[in-house]
Amino acid sequence: MPASKNKTVLLIAYYFPPLGMGGVGRPYALYRYLPEYGYDVIVLTVKDILYPHYDDSLLKNNDKKNIYRCGSFDPARILYLMGKRKLEQSGYPSMSRRLPFYFPDLKRGWTYFAKRKLKALIQSNNFSAVITTAPPPSVNLLGLEVKKISQIPWVADLRDYWFSLPIEKIYPDGPQKNYSLRLKNQIQKQADQIISVNHDIKKYYGRGEVIMNGADQSVMEQWQKSSGIATEKLTIGLLGTFNYLVPVEPLFEAVRKIIDSNKILETKIQIIHAGFTGSEFDNLIDKYALGKVVIKKGYLERSRAIEVLLPCDILYIGVNKFDQYNILPGRVFDYLVSAKPVLGVVPENSDIASLLNEYPYGTAITDYNTVKVVDYLRLFLQKKLDNNLPTQSFEYCAEKYTMPVLAKKYATVLDRLVR
Repeated sequence: MPASKNKTVLLIAYYFPPLGMGGVGRPYALYRYLPEYGYDVIVLTVKDILYPHYDDSLLKNNDKKNIYRCGSFDPARILYLMGKRKLEQSGYPSMSRRLPFYFPDLKRGWTYFAKRKLKALIQSNNFSAVITTAPPPSVNLLGLEVKKISQIPWVADLRDYWFSLPIEKIYPDGPQKNYSLRLKNQIQKQADQIISVNHDIKKYYGRGEVIMNGADQSVMEQWQKSSGIATEKLTIGLLGTFNYLVPVEPLFEAVRKIIDSNKILETKIQIIHAGFTGSEFDNLIDKYALGKVVIKKGYLERSRAIEVLLPCDILYIGVNKFDQYNILPGRVFDYLVSAKPVLGVVPENSDIASLLNEYPYGTAITDYNTVKVVDYLRLFLQKKLDNNLPTQSFEYCAEKYTMPVLAKKYATVLDRLVR
């Protein structure tokens, strides 16, 4: 086999398969698809940790020889070594409160091991660039190390402001906040390029490029097989975790209003959720008495999660508003390649509102008006009862919402940086 003519980049990502859930999607996309656009990827990540969910399917058909894993002093690694294997998602915030000396975050203990491996990898490889993808924010310490020990360009990839929200909204005044603001300033000054997943994160850092996330091609192919699959009930699909950032309450409240108007409709509507469900989600089911309506499938590997949502007539996403700090959940791209109607209760002038308005089957309700959600669902319910729902059509360009497009845009930025 002829030697690859590709350049090589180092991708530093704490969250990487076989870890599951949303945080691994973007680094996985870069690892999986950048080689198609001229850049082979070597990954530096952490060894097995205590984590809510693993997804062993992602690396099943991919070459793993370019993935380097190192140890860590962080609590998730230590607890794993102590034999603990199951972590509820609520575990991390409480740990953060008990361990405030981890600056800027709980994963700081990984960077000590990662720095040693980073130096060895730089000595033994001819990297054209190093990409750090955050969160956790502490991964940026490794980007700063790159600038200290080499002339290799550093790309700071930002999937969140800091965590889900900006520094100013996470920490009270004090040393942890001050440290984080100083680190943010160092990123702004020293990174050769900053790439953000949405325009509001770019605005927060003051410069850089915006490259949004994308769905894996296999997800689009799964949705394309769903044509003709139907249920007797109007079926609404939910993918991923729903919480205060990604609220499901507008949907639950609207469904409750519809059922209250006619009790028989309780037998005509169902909500299928594929994703983690915590006490907040369960409490909302109880609050709106939707125990007979909501079907919880739990966390599933991505392909299985899409499979259980194939019969859905509508897909729902909610995003809370936090002043100008809007988020863009990666799962929306799994929706945008489905050719199914997507309902979003989302902030005005946000990237997700723009995407839904651009998508031919999307509806963005930006004033959080439950009456509009009710009206939307009533319309679809009536069409369902009349057997008159529109058929699924892939005549739009679903490919532009996929991971290969993400990787192609990334390669274009790298080309400008390393030439």
